[in-house]
Amino acid sequence: ITGVVTGAVSVSLPRLNYYLGIGDKEAYTSLVNRGSRIFMFLIIPISLGLTVLGTETILLYGSEKYIGGGILTSLFAFRFIFLALDIILGSQIIFANGYEKKLTLFTVLSGFLNIILNTILYFNKFTSPEYYLLTTMISETILLITYVIFIRKKQLISLKYVFSYTLKYFVISLTFIPIYFIVNYIHPTEMKISLDLIINISSVIFLSVISYCIFLIVTKDELFYEFLGYFKKIKNKISRI
Repeated sequence: ITGVVTGAVSVSLPRLNYYLGIGDKEAYTSLVNRGSRIFMFLIIPISLGLTVLGTETILLYGSEKYIGGGILTSLFAFRFIFLALDIILGSQIIFANGYEKKLTLFTVLSGFLNIILNTILYFNKFTSPEYYLLTTMISETILLITYVIFIRKKQLISLKYVFSYTLKYFVISLTFIPIYFIVNYIHPTEMKISLDLIINISSVIFLSVISYCIFLIVTKDELFYEFLGYFKKIKNKISRI
């Protein structure tokens, strides 16, 4: 799912370059803000949902012998939020504005930092993959901070809009965490493939979707109502057939 969403955002890059080429900064800014908002609108709840259900996901995807990878799955899912911001800040803003050399430099330096951190872990006899993924996330966080500093220094685009709705969707999606614990408190189940486990996973997903939608309605999220309008149009077309 995340791959499809990422691909949909990536195809907007030629149009962004076109707007910059003709000097239409307003159209460029509008497309970046709208495209990245749709991106985060979908990616953040998917990532946090998988973060919460990491152990259950690896259990269903593999088997009980892979259950130890649940924490790693959750970390990978959470990390995708970092990758989403990397696509927005790195590709749609820095790269699109012609600073590909700077982008490459920042990425290489981040990679070297990751190698250094991993080397420190190795010589201190840390072998758990979770630690090495955390060092990668630390390096990526520093990379994102570098992106933000560079974008502001060059005044490429205002990031206030991007981070405001990113924070909004992130905070709303945090409701998935208490939902997970409440469901498992009311209906506890063992970590093995069973009907009870499927019921719990389905309940968490259903209640999380409801929670996300309710908060979007309460906050009068324009993008949510826009999607809702599209679904209504599709429904009307189908009913006419």
